[in-house]
Amino acid sequence: GIRISSKARNDNGSLDLAANKQIEDAWKKFTKLGVCTANGKQSFLDCQKLFVEALSRDGEVLIRHIKTNSNDFGYQIQFIESDLLDESLNYTLNNGNKVCMGVELDKYRKPVAYHLFKENPYGDSYDISNKHIRVLAEEITHVYMSDRAEQTRGVSHIAVAMANIKQLSGYLEAEIVAAR
Repeated sequence: GIRISSKARNDNGSLDLAANKQIEDAWKKFTKLGVCTANGKQSFLDCQKLFVEALSRDGEVLIRHIKTNSNDFGYQIQFIESDLLDESLNYTLNNGNKVCMGVELDKYRKPVAYHLFKENPYGDSYDISNKHIRVLAEEITHVYMSDRAEQTRGVSHIAVAMANIKQLSGYLEAEIVAAR
């Protein structure tokens, strides 16, 4: 995973060993299990693995940046399931901003806010009257592989193979039937 190697220097150009040790020790403390994430379930290495997996599986990753008093750093991250971003939410606001698949965009199509379900629509306790919360874009890092200049959401890398996999499944079934 990502590691830190601090190279802070003194005014004379020599390495500031004390400051570098302090920075690296703080990084090690921040990246430990339960410190860097709001839910306390992941270390920073776990977050990196989760990021890569979610990007491949879902085609996008949403991370919320949280200011907090629950650790010494005043900061934590929260991974948000892409399912919480309502893809059916599309309309124009009174101020001219457009909400496109749950992402509020300004006139230049720059994200202004994200309209998220309060709870996961695919969860056990989903309420049909589930309302949205509006989270400012400055609190969210939304990462996806963009194929088009004005693309708003990511596409799963797995999605392109699904039709072929379905065809292959049918072919294998036909071969088994023919062999019988």
